[in-house]
Amino acid sequence: MRYIEELQRTAKSVQEALTPIVLALDSPPPRPLRAFVEGSELDVRTKDFDPSAARRLHDLTDEFLAAH
Repeated sequence: MRYIEELQRTAKSVQEALTPIVLALDSPPPRPLRAFVEGSELDVRTKDFDPSAARRLHDLTDEFLAAH
């Protein structure tokens, strides 16, 4: 329950959370793959953005959704 309490305490309003998303949709970035946290761009050339890991996550998600 501490996680939920922490999330409730630190969560942004829907308006605050959607603003950077809408801005990115209205003015798409020139590069095809970009990632952002709190409006700051992340470097997508790190191991955190490994294509094989993304494929594995996709496949596991598909399996999970098919089972439920």
